Amino acid sequence: MGRIEGKKGSLKDGRVFAVRTALPSDGEKILAYMKEILAESPFLVTTPEELTMSVEEEKRHLQQMADDPDRLAIVAEWEGEIIGFLDFHGGKKKRLNHQGSFGMSVRSGFRGQGVGKALLGCLIGWAENHPRLEKINLEVFARNRAAIGLYESFGFTVEGKKRKEIKREDGSYEDLILMARFLDPKPGAAD
Repeated sequence: MGRIEGKKGSLKDGRVFAVRTALPSDGEKILAYMKEILAESPFLVTTPEELTMSVEEEKRHLQQMADDPDRLAIVAEWEGEIIGFLDFHGGKKKRLNHQGSFGMSVRSGFRGQGVGKALLGCLIGWAENHPRLEKINLEVFARNRAAIGLYESFGFTVEGKKRKEIKREDGSYEDLILMARFLDPKPGAAD
């Protein structure tokens, strides 16, 4: 199952937050969080208008994530408020099921305080215990230096660049950086 054991983290000011598996009952809060994040972050591909899921659709989606052993959805929560979200999707084809990709976001008032680090640490811990996963992939905006620094601190390395991958409303372009981290080999795994 795509679930983690809940953990606690501390913000730089000492406030404690929780990281846990996203549940279907979180659907409404996650949608509200995503609408806020999409409206204010310059580093996400989806635009606010493209988020068209209803609360019921989001609840079903979260249940599917929880039921799929190759997918994971986790939230960071402080005082009942979603302050971070991460979702991972493992490869579905036989030749790709040893790897997967994730996306992550943190609410603006909580960035740079350890929330992303906690979410990423939980993902890596889960992936290291997954029977097939060997590689975690991500794409990040080239000018998102804070995120790139976080990923590098967890052992992710650059694998390439998608030039002019993002086209903004004003006609300007953004590059995406491809990064990956290889996990420690599983016992008995072939090289």
